[in-house]
Amino acid sequence: MTKERFGSLFLLLVGAYALIYSVRLPLGNWNQPGPGVFPLILSLLLSAIGVALLVSSREGKKFNWKDSLARQKNTWAILGLTVGFILGFDRLGFGLTSGLYLFLLFFWICRFRPGIAAGLAAGIAAAGWYLFVRILNLQLPPGLWRL
Repeated sequence: MTKERFGSLFLLLVGAYALIYSVRLPLGNWNQPGPGVFPLILSLLLSAIGVALLVSSREGKKFNWKDSLARQKNTWAILGLTVGFILGFDRLGFGLTSGLYLFLLFFWICRFRPGIAAGLAAGIAAAGWYLFVRILNLQLPPGLWRL
């Protein structure tokens, strides 16, 4: 199976799955559309794109799973860091979790020097905290240090 065929089948299956669940939502009427209109339109478009790509795809070079996964090391690292961020958010709090997440992204993925990565992470985490807590007045989990 080629990349194009795999991608088009994936789009078609995701579109069909979304279509099945979007028709269960109320559609409303023309003057007041319900919550199901937007997901229905998107799922139809996604399915149509999947079908169009499937029809237009040609047989060609075979898709090699091992090479594809090996080339996406950074993608898997970012995904793992993001899962860690989500799992640690309530326990460690916004400040510590976002600072650590950003530091690891800058240091490990972007290859910044440790001092620059730490400075950027601390600055962005502090700016995010100021935006969410002071300006938008949101309650974020305080975490270990009650920040």
